[in-house]
Amino acid sequence: MITLDQPTQRAFSTAVAFIALTFIFVGLRLFLRARAKQLSFLSDGLCLASFVLFCAFVGLMLEYILNIGKSDPFKPSTPTDLAKFLKILYVEQVLFTFDISLVKLSLLALYWNVFGVHRRTKIVIATVTAGCVIWCIVFTFLAAFRCRPIDYAWVPVPPPGTCMSRSDVYLPLEGTNLFFDIVVLCIPVFTIGQLNLSKGKKIPVIGIFVVGVSVCVASIGRLVGITQGASRPLSA
Repeated sequence: MITLDQPTQRAFSTAVAFIALTFIFVGLRLFLRARAKQLSFLSDGLCLASFVLFCAFVGLMLEYILNIGKSDPFKPSTPTDLAKFLKILYVEQVLFTFDISLVKLSLLALYWNVFGVHRRTKIVIATVTAGCVIWCIVFTFLAAFRCRPIDYAWVPVPPPGTCMSRSDVYLPLEGTNLFFDIVVLCIPVFTIGQLNLSKGKKIPVIGIFVVGVSVCVASIGRLVGITQGASRPLSA
């Protein structure tokens, strides 16, 4: 039986809890939409794809916790462990950037099906979708090619000038991500009143809004964390 120290146990428990909750909510969404015969290849397909990427993200974290970071996953004890930590961090940063883009695109595809009855609303959704796609391409590229050569991203002390600092990449990433989260969240707020939806159909939309608020809060938390840690980077 593997024994984990308290910081590692908290990280492990948090990862398992999030993957379990995500599985429940995604499964419930797909079940209810299938039962109502409202499954969408685009919207639900993107949702499922984002869940698969999230599982990969958490899987990497758990693999690192159980095999390397048994004492404190955020304080590697040897240069070899630090290099492994940085390599996993690199992969997870790329996965994270692409994954949250899929979540936004899944919601926007759902909005198109639910709210796309007015030309003005369609223009708004299409514009925001284009912005999210451009955002995904730009920041996934920056996350993947922050260092030249790429493997310097997991070198504990890369030569000066070979890597953009994490704050230069991830502060703009989280700031613009929060902006798009708010924009995506506001679309149903301004359109739901224009639709002749029954109370039963408005409740799921309100649920999307509530979940969206929690996502924005999480984005703010990550932005604060990056800002506070900007002066303590693991590498350049």
